[in-house]
Amino acid sequence: MPSLVHHVGPYEPLGTLGSGGMATVLLARYRGPMGFWRPVAVKRLHEALARDPAFVSMLLDEARLGSQVRHPLVAEVIDLVTEGSEVCLVMQYVHGSSLRALLEVDSSPVPIPVAVAVLSDALNGLHAAHEARDTRGTLLGVVHRDVSPHNLLVGADGFTRVTDFGIAKAVWRAQTTCDGQLKGKLAYMAPEQLAKGRIDRRADVFGAAVVLWELLAGKRLFEATDPEALLARRSWVPPRMGRDDLPAGLEEAVLRGLAADPDRRFESALQMAEAIERACRPASRAAVAAWVERLASADLAGRASLLDASSSGSVAPGISGAWRVASDSATIPNADASGDRTPSGLGPVATDSVLPRKAATRQAAVIAALAAALAVFATISFAQLRSGARGGSAVTTGQGAGVATASAPAEQRPAPVDTPSSIAQSAPPGSASANGSAMRPAPPPPARTTRPAKAPAVRSACDPPYRTDDTGVKIYKVECL
Repeated sequence: MPSLVHHVGPYEPLGTLGSGGMATVLLARYRGPMGFWRPVAVKRLHEALARDPAFVSMLLDEARLGSQVRHPLVAEVIDLVTEGSEVCLVMQYVHGSSLRALLEVDSSPVPIPVAVAVLSDALNGLHAAHEARDTRGTLLGVVHRDVSPHNLLVGADGFTRVTDFGIAKAVWRAQTTCDGQLKGKLAYMAPEQLAKGRIDRRADVFGAAVVLWELLAGKRLFEATDPEALLARRSWVPPRMGRDDLPAGLEEAVLRGLAADPDRRFESALQMAEAIERACRPASRAAVAAWVERLASADLAGRASLLDASSSGSVAPGISGAWRVASDSATIPNADASGDRTPSGLGPVATDSVLPRKAATRQAAVIAALAAALAVFATISFAQLRSGARGGSAVTTGQGAGVATASAPAEQRPAPVDTPSSIAQSAPPGSASANGSAMRPAPPPPARTTRPAKAPAVRSACDPPYRTDDTGVKIYKVECL
């Protein structure tokens, strides 16, 4: 593989997760607008194979197939990107480790509930792939063909996910296997697959049974690498291997999955998952997560540290440069010359200088418009309030008329405001008269402070406001009340 790994579209390589015969899987980071980012896994064909149309076709088939198998226990295919002549597959990053890597750390038998939980997830993910259909509802006929500990990712969240459908069989697959060519890991191949015969989903059941046997026994089931030698073996040692705690029902399920005749195996991966769960209760997600943490804590901590360090910049002014990545370990990158790149279909990548400047300009314009509107509204409201106050004082005081008080005589009280005579008398010059003559609106009086007029002096007729009858009783005058 090349030692210098460039950015692939919006995906920024951080380190290497693993390398196989066909490709290298890189830990990468997608960086989008507004500082958004997420970790992903990028699968890159080795440099020599990237120029081979057959291998490129296989990668395209894997992308197409993986995008149609949607299940929480199957690693998701997110994107397919090209960089020059190179094609890369972008997949969901699982923060965990492959089952093979975990077994290499500790080769002793796996706790039975943990083994059941891991294989139950794997079998359920395989069943989802076997049952995958296209948009018209037609069964795709998917067979993974490479079920092995290498392609089972056990996450730190306690879930196991099936990955790598690179050599999966499907009814529409564009790339076909050449005559006489075996693809996959021989130790996990079903007899009919080794014999290059017709295979179906039960071949994946066989591979899963081999994995479970190895987890329970703590050793490899098949050591031979010759297909003929593997085909010659028709019976296998039960996985008990001196384990008194192994439930009999679980051992029976393993041996049924390993049957050389496909018709004697479970008809589906789901049936096998249900059988092993009946034989032994699976471990909880927390227990599986603790098992992964115990075996892969250093590796997981290194990845987490690398992701934290790469995300410290938050919003960055683009995606560019090249990072040197070793074939089997991540190294801290050396920054190169920067230049913005735009993710396909996502629009321009926002930068940390242009976007805030535009936002600030829009915000200032909105604030200025609101302030102007409030000023106009306040001016109109104040003018209406002043005009209303002046009109109210005119009705109360009249034009030069005195203020009516409770002690004023009846003949000095103003006429009711709703009578025609009062309207005619109080109307300003130029206004409409009571008989309907034409009128023009009078200009508003000048702004001034109006003080109430003093009450008129009390007439002598009401001083005192009562009279005394012959008996000396005071009788108050009606007009003085």
